[in-house]
Amino acid sequence: MPSNSMHFQVLRATNRTSDIWRKSVHLQRQVYCRERGFESLTGNENPERFDRYDVHQSKRVAVVAKNENRVIATARIISPTYSNDVPAMKLQPSLANKFRGIRYVESSGFCSSKEIKQSLGLTDPESGKCIMLLLIAASIALGQETGATHAVMVIEQTLFRILKRLGIPLTPFGDPVEYHGTRRVYYGAFSKILSSLKRKNAKLWEELTHGHAVSYLLEQKQNERYVA
Repeated sequence: MPSNSMHFQVLRATNRTSDIWRKSVHLQRQVYCRERGFESLTGNENPERFDRYDVHQSKRVAVVAKNENRVIATARIISPTYSNDVPAMKLQPSLANKFRGIRYVESSGFCSSKEIKQSLGLTDPESGKCIMLLLIAASIALGQETGATHAVMVIEQTLFRILKRLGIPLTPFGDPVEYHGTRRVYYGAFSKILSSLKRKNAKLWEELTHGHAVSYLLEQKQNERYVA
């Protein structure tokens, strides 16, 4: 399959009983439990949630290979409760002081299946870049829908390096922690992330978003789908 952004579309999942929600949860479980071994599959088999944050606090996006109609990557946002109940704040409680009065979401569960990408011939760097940019753009759109202006995240060093190469400005907070492996808490402002992404990936960003960037994705929020 030639690697080109038009092979992909992004589906949004906010209905926890929808097929795309279940496929998103399934893919995260496949990557975290089977492909990466971050945690055991035993006791983690509910088709509608990966963890307790999927019960009420999260929204999901999934990147689909159009020709195969298969979910190949997923991510979610977690909205904080009044007590800042998201993983980043639990792991680094003093981060709450920095975010007092600032609306934020936690960007979480960024993952793509190596097994599925290999089976579809999507192992080339361009495909990987398209997939990651789509996940980021859709996650920001979901975050902006909630009124958030910033994101926090708990990510491994490998993902941080990928995001840095794409031009995403993230600020580390605190020391590395053990959470699905060794990870670190980072945060960033949506406005700075978008500005940097568009500057460093101008041609591809234009192609992925049809010249409307995240505003185009936001216009699709009633349809359970973002089209790339």
